[in-house]
Parts: sequence; C-alpha cells; structure tokens
Amino acid sequence: MENLSQDEVKRQEEERAKQYLDPTENKFSYAELNGVFPKGVDPTKKEAYLSEEEFTVVFGMGTAAFGELKQWKKNDLKRAKGLF
Repeated sequence: MENLSQDEVKRQEEERAKQYLDPTENKFSYAELNGVFPKGVDPTKKEAYLSEEEFTVVFGMGTAAFGELKQWKKNDLKRAKGLF
C-alpha cells in the first residue's frame, strides 16, 4: 500500500471534491438518488444530497444522529435504502 504525505492526501481529497456536486448546494429526491443517480453525485455519499426532511423520512433519523453511527451501521442503512 502506498504511503502518502498529509499534503498529498489533502490534494487528492480536494481533486475528488472538484469532480462532484456540492451536497450542501445540490439536493435531489430519494427517487432520483435510488438506483441510477444524477451525474455529478458522489456515489459514496448519496445520502448527503437528500434534504433534511427527506433524509428523516428515508432513514427515520436526522443527519446529526446518522453521523454519530458507526460506519458499518451507516453502510447497512444505506444499503437497505438503495443508497450504497
């Protein structure tokens, strides 16, 4: 596995962010994100493109509570809702 400096990791994260739409500025419905999703949506963070209201309906909790879950639990929930 390649060892990257912190600067290189940060640069790669910035490049990745430029490839995708900003989820704070771009929201989509659950129907649009489930399955084939809009171009520019980060496939690893589809849930971030839901409005707070729709997020709560889909996941049964708000984004803050979701953010506190362990990664495996987030992945299980996203998988169950077709957003993984």
